[in-house]
Amino acid sequence: WCLKNPKKDGTDALADCALIILLTHATIEQKLQLTSLALMRSLKASGFHPQRLDASLKNHLRVGWIQAAGSRRARRYELSHTGLQEAQRLVLSYA
Repeated sequence: WCLKNPKKDGTDALADCALIILLTHATIEQKLQLTSLALMRSLKASGFHPQRLDASLKNHLRVGWIQAAGSRRARRYELSHTGLQEAQRLVLSYA
């Protein structure tokens, strides 16, 4: 799904894909938090190859759609309430 959005530049498309991945893990797998390693692997499986995850997600982190906790290998990401709404809007816009 994440590669079907040609209108976005690379960084926004990657961050939007991360929103979708976090939404998927929250709804299907009942995992609210996702480790940085698991998120990185999911992004790579979607066709993205980010150098640094925080740098790629900085706009979504700044807006508050994605929340991060921990540091380095113990870093975890999750959707905020507004991030959940944004991820659902993205999914519906391409359904």
